[in-house]
Amino acid sequence: MPNLGEESFQGFRQARCFSGRTDGIRRQGVGLTLSKRIKNSLISYSPVSERIVWARLHSQQINISVVVAYAPTDGSSEAEKDGFYTQLADTFADLPGHDVKLLLGDFNSKVTSDYSSRRGVIGSHSLHSESSDNGTRLLDFCTLNQLTIGGTLFEHRDIHKGTWRSPDGKTVNQIDHICVSTKWSHSLLDVKVCRGADIGSDHYLVRGYLRIKLKAVNKLDAAKHSFSDLEQLRNGSKITEYNIELSNRFECLPVEEDEPLEDAWTKFTETVHSVSAEVLGDRPRKRRQQHLSQVTKNLIKKRAEVKKRDPTLDLNRSEYSKLNKMVKKSCKADDNNWALGVATELETAAGNGKQREVWQKIRILSNKRSTKSSAVRDKSGKLISDPESQRERWAEHFSELLNPPQDSVDLTVLDSLPGIPCFQYLGEEDGPPTVEEIQNALKRLKNHKTPGVDGVFNEQLKYGAPGLTKTLETLFAKIWHGEAIPEDWFGWLVGQHYLSIIS
Repeated sequence: MPNLGEESFQGFRQARCFSGRTDGIRRQGVGLTLSKRIKNSLISYSPVSERIVWARLHSQQINISVVVAYAPTDGSSEAEKDGFYTQLADTFADLPGHDVKLLLGDFNSKVTSDYSSRRGVIGSHSLHSESSDNGTRLLDFCTLNQLTIGGTLFEHRDIHKGTWRSPDGKTVNQIDHICVSTKWSHSLLDVKVCRGADIGSDHYLVRGYLRIKLKAVNKLDAAKHSFSDLEQLRNGSKITEYNIELSNRFECLPVEEDEPLEDAWTKFTETVHSVSAEVLGDRPRKRRQQHLSQVTKNLIKKRAEVKKRDPTLDLNRSEYSKLNKMVKKSCKADDNNWALGVATELETAAGNGKQREVWQKIRILSNKRSTKSSAVRDKSGKLISDPESQRERWAEHFSELLNPPQDSVDLTVLDSLPGIPCFQYLGEEDGPPTVEEIQNALKRLKNHKTPGVDGVFNEQLKYGAPGLTKTLETLFAKIWHGEAIPEDWFGWLVGQHYLSIIS
């Protein structure tokens, strides 16, 4: 879980919990990046402000609340510092009391190595002998919230303690910290600065090892989506082969007259998935386009080599600064070339009338990302991070929303509404849907729609109509005469697929 601090990265495929400014100014902002393995343990996260974000992770023994913060500098006003620590205290007050607390970030705080009056909060291996004003504030906060500053616990060389270097290269301070609940400080195995990581920043990467086992969160039962290559149905290259295989399968596995409805429907969906997997194969994974050119990569490699030299020498600092500017300029040029390529693809798609592709390219170019929190608050405003309690709160919310008190609804407005045609129910004399009606309904299904709980996509039904229509006719007749529908249809998405057929 690398602490992003005040840097912002783009292009990660892992989960990112980010909190930044809402006024469009590209300054401040904090975030947390979770690897593919760790993101399965994410319970919830909440963007508090441009200086604070927190996330909650599920583990085998006890859950972990991770707070990432970016404190004002020592030169900031007292009001700004007080406001930050007040907000941080409010955030900690909202965290579940029994969780392991991790506090990460750039606190612009130098803390003393004199631990005699702060036992349990700091160790004896800080880089500094005296605390700055921000350092005193951090120590007070950690004392109040029973946190231990991990970077002061482990004995390392000074070069592996300093997290920030001044522009002149002569001053090194330990101002980025990893803090952990004092009760769990023995699970923190090491905190050390990694000087080899180079991102063109005046901060060094701080690495910490925490001994704790994470556990994946139990998600709600998801739809059994097929990951077959449906594009081969959309472009027509495998439609004939797909329908021949469907016809052969359903001919060997007909719907029996005395067969239970659930068994018949399950057999139908499993057959569709099986044929799709066999004929269409797996959907190819989209490879992310590399924005950086080889020229930029070579400059980054050269900059990293220069960083390994003595930073106190003016010549080395000057060369590093020059290379850093060249890297930024080259990255900007690569971004412009990439955006120009996407814009060209957008123009081509618009000319060919491919509206879906047009909007995909627009979303890519706009680069708008959701920063909404996954946490929920109860009626008193307290955060709820437990998944089961969140579901109960959502149920309570919609129950109140959809069932308002009778005296709060003005029924007289109904008189001013235009007449709404009544739903026409079919009588017994109409009979179940015919083959022609089923085929017409399947033709009207739209592509690129999310399937229901059975995981059957519209394309699998629409382009497989010649091979599965007779089976659907038998199924619908069984449903019609038995006056019952499969459990999967209670999901509204699936019900919507067949509404036009049944009605």
